[in-house]
Amino acid sequence: MIAADGELSVRRQPVGGPVVQVAERPPGWLRGAHRVILLVHGYNNSQCEACTAFRQFLDHLPYGLGRVGRFFWPGDADFGFFQWLDFLSYPTEIPDAKSSARRLAEFLSAISRTHPVTEFVLVGHSLGCRLILEMLGLFAAGTVAPSPNIALIQLMAAAVPVELVRKRRPLRRAGNVARERVVLYSPHDLVLRGAFPSGQALARAMGHEPEVYLEAVGLNGNPPDFPTQRPWQAFGNGHGDYWRDTEIADNFARRLGVAVPRRSSDRYLPERVAVLPRVTPERTRPSRSLAGGNWSVCGGCS
Repeated sequence: MIAADGELSVRRQPVGGPVVQVAERPPGWLRGAHRVILLVHGYNNSQCEACTAFRQFLDHLPYGLGRVGRFFWPGDADFGFFQWLDFLSYPTEIPDAKSSARRLAEFLSAISRTHPVTEFVLVGHSLGCRLILEMLGLFAAGTVAPSPNIALIQLMAAAVPVELVRKRRPLRRAGNVARERVVLYSPHDLVLRGAFPSGQALARAMGHEPEVYLEAVGLNGNPPDFPTQRPWQAFGNGHGDYWRDTEIADNFARRLGVAVPRRSSDRYLPERVAVLPRVTPERTRPSRSLAGGNWSVCGGCS
């Protein structure tokens, strides 16, 4: 069990709101680190809901992975009394994901100018995976430079159109910015199976997408040649199950060179949990806990 070392946020308010400049809390928390792991939540998560999801993942991670941070972006909407309708905002959150990606790209690029040896590992969920790839696309195109050292991206239940990561498509080139790509998917994800196609069709009708995209990467792991290794099927996982999945946390730690006990219920094939050789183990001290401090804007959720 570890705690976050810090956070980056482009939120102005806990629910809904516009995309703003990156706020770093506490200031300087990721500078001088050998490795920074950044967690990116998905669509329809308020600040506190994202905190809860991140906490579930951190509770299962061992020490020694590197400095861990949370990235917050306004991927939800404030419907006031009708907040239960916030899922309808999906088409309008795609532009917010792209705007947030640009803000984060500019911030990480600035960090890389003064700390080029820092290694970044990005873990995204749902529409947060689209955000990560849109950010890497800015580096791939040279729109934002220099590019930071991206060692690994882990995409969980990715609400990313399959067509955009096929060969010679823009987000495929974006994924190539990272040395390693991991895709976790589940055919049992009813959100990606049922809601994603209609949400994408509406996004096309509203002018937020150039085409109608019907299949998400996180549903069947397509295209199979997009991950660096074979995609992992998270057997039985629904859309909201990834952050709290202990086996996903264990396999993530193994990929970063940190040993964890193998659980008897491991659902993944042996070749899917191999440590990736090009991601070097963290050489600094274990992540320190700052959860008791006052740097988090989320108060009790820290």
